[in-house]
Amino acid sequence: MTITTDMLIQMQIAADVVLLIALLFFFRFVSLSMKKKERGLSEQSLMEFKQLLADSKLLSEEFVDAIDAGHRSLKGILHAIDEKEKHLSSLIEKSESLTSTDNPRNDIFKEQGYQKVLDMAAEGISDQKIADLLDLTEGEIKLILNLHSHQRKNIE
Repeated sequence: MTITTDMLIQMQIAADVVLLIALLFFFRFVSLSMKKKERGLSEQSLMEFKQLLADSKLLSEEFVDAIDAGHRSLKGILHAIDEKEKHLSSLIEKSESLTSTDNPRNDIFKEQGYQKVLDMAAEGISDQKIADLLDLTEGEIKLILNLHSHQRKNIE
């Protein structure tokens, strides 16, 4: 489950409402105590109230900081996902261009067959070098050479 900023704000509002209710009960308690004791708040009650306010403020600040940290984290994750999506899109476009039937690279290879690979291999050029020169993978070069040697064995 993903927590959105709106959900965090709603949780903050709920926490504030609960805190307000607690303060109202505290004020009610103090009011009733004052009626019983006409001299006012005791020093201890006043200190407890100040401590309650300080704790409330500290907790609210920590909660807001946690929300901000979560928000920054979500932004970072979103940015990383966007970057990965762009990378995947470029890879898809590249693969589609390499496999398209109107690709000039494929047309040249169809016209020349695989003779150029066989000629270069016969000259002693390494598979990797042939792959680099013809913009193919080394696996494609090995496949062409293996198919050619297999055909020659079948002919003999």
